[in-house]
Amino acid sequence: MSNRRLQGESVVNCLLALVAVIAGGVIVRREVGSFSARHASANLEYVAEWRQKSKIGHLTGSPNAVIQVVVLGDYQCPACRRLEGLLDAMRSRFRDTLAVTHLQFPLAYHPYAVAAATAAECAAAQNLFEPMHRRLFELQDSLGKRSFSSIASDVGVRDQEQFTSCMERSDTLPQIRNALRWGQALKIRGTPTVLVNGRMIPGLPNDQALEMELRRALTVSSP
Repeated sequence: MSNRRLQGESVVNCLLALVAVIAGGVIVRREVGSFSARHASANLEYVAEWRQKSKIGHLTGSPNAVIQVVVLGDYQCPACRRLEGLLDAMRSRFRDTLAVTHLQFPLAYHPYAVAAATAAECAAAQNLFEPMHRRLFELQDSLGKRSFSSIASDVGVRDQEQFTSCMERSDTLPQIRNALRWGQALKIRGTPTVLVNGRMIPGLPNDQALEMELRRALTVSSP
């Protein structure tokens, strides 16, 4: 086995250890309970530091959009993939008033979640986060059957040497570590976890509940 491969495995193992430690302090499940319109409440928890912490992630849309959605997700989480479809539908309805920031929160028991999160961050280093993010969800059911370098080629990553090196270097992964620690501080119970202008939704929202919260964000100023 090459030194490069051993180094890459060591990096992933270190991250897996961190994920496992965090999982020990936070009960995580494949997906949290659904959040419907009938559960919608003016008393959703407000996370004061959401603007600062969202800088860890990757923004799609304008930083000045009225509605800012922050998602902590896992590429092997089925509910996270369903949320992506909901968010696409909401973008078509709310257009430039909506922006979404994605943060990595790979769950300990998903065998390829850490590697997939790392691949997304390494694609981001070549300004290709969004296409890699979407491709990983498209391939969710087959992650682990293809190399991440091959998936990177799918989305247009040209510098494969840089991508491979990035996948192997622990100093390229603070975004994942920091997002995991923030999730731990928030005591989130699973993925996806969604914040709308700082209001944390307890579970995967359905279409009606998500639209209701986004429309509320249009009319209520964030603290």
